[in-house]
Amino acid sequence: MGLSLRDQLLQAGFSQSKPEPKPEPRPNHQRRDARPPHKRGGGPPPQARKPDGESRPPREAKAGGEPSLAHAYQIRAETEKREREEAQKRAQEEAQRKREQRQKLSALVAGKAQNNPAGEHARNFFYGKKIRKVNVTPEQFQQLNAGELGVAQVDGRFLILSPEIIREALSIAPQHVALFVPEGIGASNNPDDDYSDPRFQVPDDLVW
Repeated sequence: MGLSLRDQLLQAGFSQSKPEPKPEPRPNHQRRDARPPHKRGGGPPPQARKPDGESRPPREAKAGGEPSLAHAYQIRAETEKREREEAQKRAQEEAQRKREQRQKLSALVAGKAQNNPAGEHARNFFYGKKIRKVNVTPEQFQQLNAGELGVAQVDGRFLILSPEIIREALSIAPQHVALFVPEGIGASNNPDDDYSDPRFQVPDDLVW
């Protein structure tokens, strides 16, 4: 009996090829309760997307870049602090300026006051929103009314001074000049309130 073609090929040295093994099926390890990636770990969901794909701003953000309430309070506190510091600085500078004025005025009038302890007349004048008075002699009374003398407040006292000293005092500390007729200082705007008039003199024996 003749050999088949398969047997002839085997005798000629051709080996029979082994069939390729079939791939084994991979086990399915996916958990039945698996959640989408964005839900794992309990974290917040991703930002919502607008229809055009742009991210929506967080709820805490202010439209137009406006500062938060806490930031606004901080800005106001800093502004108020700066204003207080500036006001305090101005007050200190003003106090220093007035202190220097008083020192210069005291040096100017030292030993030059013409107050007379024997003065029996009271010359009334308007100063510091009140009616003040200084005791003078009859001659000084007339000189004050004629502008030949003046009155300045120095260290809490009303001093009678020459017109030259009064004018220097006006250049140093005008607020301390209480009476000087040529400058209209110490007079009332009402002509009926002429405090040099005897009608306005306060009796020495008057009891308040």
